[in-house]
Amino acid sequence: MKISTKLYAGFLLVLALTAALGFHISSMNSKSLLENVGREAVFEAEGIMKRIDQSIHDKIMEVGAATRRNWVISIVAASNTRFEQLENIEDYLAEMESQWTGASSDMANTVQQELMSNDLANELRDEFITFHETKDGNRSLANILITNRYGASIAQTDQIDHFRHDTETWWQESKQQEMYIEELGGMNKISHTQGIPVSFRIVDDTNNFFGMLKTEIDIKAKIRSVELATKHYKTSQITLLTSDGRVIYRTRPYRFMEDFSSWKYFNRLQGKDNSFAGISQGNKEKLYSFSRSKGYKHYPGSGWILMVENDLDEVMAPARSLRNKIVITTLILILLGLLLAFFISQTIIRSLSKLREGVERIGKGDLAHKIELDTTDEVGQLAHSFNEMTRNLKNITASRDELETEIAQRKQVEKERTKLTAEITRKNMELEQIVYVTSHDLRSPLVNVQGFSKELENAIKELVDVYEDGEISGEEAKKKVAPLLLEDIPESLKYIQKSIDKMDALLAGLLGLSRLGRAILDIEDCDMDRLMKDVLASVEYQINASGVIVDLSPLPPCRGDADQLNQVFSNIIDNALKYFDPDRPGRISLSGQIKNGRAVYCVTDNGIGIAAEHQNKIFELFHRLNPAASSGEGLGLNIISRILERQDGKVWLESEPGKGSSFYVELPGQEIG
Repeated sequence: MKISTKLYAGFLLVLALTAALGFHISSMNSKSLLENVGREAVFEAEGIMKRIDQSIHDKIMEVGAATRRNWVISIVAASNTRFEQLENIEDYLAEMESQWTGASSDMANTVQQELMSNDLANELRDEFITFHETKDGNRSLANILITNRYGASIAQTDQIDHFRHDTETWWQESKQQEMYIEELGGMNKISHTQGIPVSFRIVDDTNNFFGMLKTEIDIKAKIRSVELATKHYKTSQITLLTSDGRVIYRTRPYRFMEDFSSWKYFNRLQGKDNSFAGISQGNKEKLYSFSRSKGYKHYPGSGWILMVENDLDEVMAPARSLRNKIVITTLILILLGLLLAFFISQTIIRSLSKLREGVERIGKGDLAHKIELDTTDEVGQLAHSFNEMTRNLKNITASRDELETEIAQRKQVEKERTKLTAEITRKNMELEQIVYVTSHDLRSPLVNVQGFSKELENAIKELVDVYEDGEISGEEAKKKVAPLLLEDIPESLKYIQKSIDKMDALLAGLLGLSRLGRAILDIEDCDMDRLMKDVLASVEYQINASGVIVDLSPLPPCRGDADQLNQVFSNIIDNALKYFDPDRPGRISLSGQIKNGRAVYCVTDNGIGIAAEHQNKIFELFHRLNPAASSGEGLGLNIISRILERQDGKVWLESEPGKGSSFYVELPGQEIG
């Protein structure tokens, strides 16, 4: 096969692999984006539902507070006194109810108008209805009604169908409870609201029953205000359903309390997976996310289902844009690669053609021929060597001894070249190890820094909130700020500094590791108790995040390089954290003892364990148990083995799959005297 063909094939192979990698990354990005958007949509649905529950709760508390006002209680008490002076209260209630519900009654109309225009009704209307109509543009409450202890209406903000209420279910239920919340009712014909009926007992400070207050909370106005504040996508649609699938509210046209349970995906709204993709009635791909009402404080919740739907076309637009860019970039790279391959191949072929022509002439005996090449690459150097060879052949006049001497010199040069090549190869391998080890061992302290930086960021956000809160007093601010300034922030800075010190020490150690064959070790007596505490501090964030329990026993001292031993035990503990068994609480035990003048340390975990066929291979370079499910490049245990070999130590493993592993590290004991 020609060199040009090989170059073309090589370039095309590299570009094809690059394109495949790009498409794979694009696919993974699309999947990741869909999952992230799904989670965000679920958070959005939960947030909307929580705001609705909170809004209903706040309105209930606002109205409930009116029942505890002295002037309201006094008006109701006065009505009770008037009724008690009647000869027969029951006959009076029956007569008033009969006139009230009659086909036409001037007296009933007059009484109802009086009840709608008295001081109590006007005060309630101004505070709870007119005020919010002026402020928010909608009614947050409707049909506020107050009765005395006998169930007779004494004040109302709107027309109602009955004068007497003591026989109605809500009145009887409310009398037994402090607050009674009914199911969502239908459309109110008078106020044109869709409300939740809520009623409260009116009692004095000694819990004596005086009467009842009832109203309806307009749910539609609450939902619309929350919806406008939380819409993330242009195509976002919101649907609020009762637990049995009836429509309470939608951002598109709907009929109130329309049956939605026949929708093909309704059963999925009963499951635990709060986000899923599907096809809408318009044959559009949608991302559906939902949340259920869980209540808020004193409001127990309604079990309603809030669903958010977004067009997948809009959600996945960034991923599709990335894929298109990858296709265009790949095509451009292929074209440039072909042009580059053609240029390089032609340059090499021209040089090789001149070299071949010169070699053929020299081979035929034309020792006066000189190969003319202007390049300084390997081909040019080879041509120069041929020219030197022809000159040497023409000038061979030396004796046999001189020839043998020259041959010996050439052999020495070759030996030095071989030695130099081996040295360069070894250096390259050390450089590769430095790169891999850096990526493997800096991850833990970086995660620690990231975690405590997040803690620090949260603390600063709390400080900013306290600073910007104009209503908080100085003493309250001091109480909120003190734990942040005296505990959270110093603690986060301390652990961040420890992780930075860990990374700095590791990078310094890696420089020595790259020259393991001739680097000078700082061998000294090592306080292993302090060293192990430093190791655990550098991975504290991962330990807390995984919930692993660490048991640290007193450890005997040893002789070794402290920085490199720190790296040894960091790698072992990091592996234990990676491979703990999620089906049981993780536990790591660290112990040590002196045997025959040698310090032997044991790191035991109750993780997934290592199969017998892998136990003799895990210390080999780049060996990994499960490349698809774990991170790293398989260097950690090989590095441990090499470090310990240089310090007159060794490492071995005992493991049983499903029960855990024990790594033993043996080092020279502390010198005595």
